[in-house]
Amino acid sequence: MAEKNERPIKVVAENRKARFNYAIEDTIETGIALTGTEVKSIRNGKTTIAESYADTKDGEIWLINANIPEYLQANRFNHEPKRPRKLLLHRKQINKLMGAVDREGMTLIPLKLYFNERGRAKLLLAVAKGKKLHDKRESEKKRDWGREEGPPAAGAGIEMSSCLSSALERASRSDADRGFMVRDGASRLLTMRSGCVMRGKR
Repeated sequence: MAEKNERPIKVVAENRKARFNYAIEDTIETGIALTGTEVKSIRNGKTTIAESYADTKDGEIWLINANIPEYLQANRFNHEPKRPRKLLLHRKQINKLMGAVDREGMTLIPLKLYFNERGRAKLLLAVAKGKKLHDKRESEKKRDWGREEGPPAAGAGIEMSSCLSSALERASRSDADRGFMVRDGASRLLTMRSGCVMRGKR
């Protein structure tokens, strides 16, 4: 049974370009060492991680360049918006990430920042490798293709069937009046289908 103090996960910042620029090999959830004003600022939803990354230093993993704006009500007790922030991990996890960076040439990229079911700030960190230009172009083609295809509109199949039936009926009457048969039936049907498709898209 879920604990009473659990709540829905709330995503407060996301790096939407990460999967376009990098090939994601693995992900890991980390904690973050934050000050009180940083936690309050993050809850306001203005944090950005699009230009951030994680790096190794002094045997630890640090979040670099994440922008957590100052908390306005804090006055002089505020934090530095882009200060390095220590990521909270077990030693075994740290060693694994350091090995991926130092020996395998991988990059540590934040994917999203969120509050978990217990209201604690967490970071989803990706172990990734930078994509080459042709890989990025391929990803962009797939994204554009998916956007053009899109989900079929409700009733599209019924409309298409009705459109074709009407077109075929008109063609049959027209051919009967002229007293000749359609020789290129397949080409005629393809033309009708194209007309129906174009009308459906509009």
